[in-house]
Amino acid sequence: MSCLLFFFSCNNRQKQSPIDTYLKTLISYADSLEEQTLGSFVNDQLGFYGNDSLKPFLLSSLPLDDILFFHFSEKTCIPCINQAIEIIGEYFPDYTHNENIIFISPDFPTRLRSDCYGKRLLTFYLKTIGLSIEELSIPFFFTINHDMEISSIHIILKEDFEKTVSFLESFIDSKERAR
Repeated sequence: MSCLLFFFSCNNRQKQSPIDTYLKTLISYADSLEEQTLGSFVNDQLGFYGNDSLKPFLLSSLPLDDILFFHFSEKTCIPCINQAIEIIGEYFPDYTHNENIIFISPDFPTRLRSDCYGKRLLTFYLKTIGLSIEELSIPFFFTINHDMEISSIHIILKEDFEKTVSFLESFIDSKERAR
């Protein structure tokens, strides 16, 4: 009788659907990339806003401890960018004028750099901030401390926007505690 119960309990387990398996794998991969990138150093380099390349500045000249960076590529899926912008707008209604929220895109078309989702893009002469994650063309938020080290990072996944919301809430909480 106990063998029959064991057989029934083993065969009665819920199997994960391929979609659930895919989502878990994707989220796990994103978490792993975030862990690998956290603590990496960003290149201090010259950049400019919009198309104004005649007014370059060093990244380190910005108040880095207060800035939320949003990095994306022209190759990033548009729904991911749009949803990320919508979430930013919910938490920062003034994001288009907020100098502490900076959008970075190394390859966005030049004609759109002065008004990309309502903001001027930060463009670097080197086209990269020196992180291996940039090669993947995935959108991510990050913060940098005064030593030019990644202090927090979040990869945006359209399958898990709740985590994006959580990241932004955590960012806001950390800024409020620092005041």
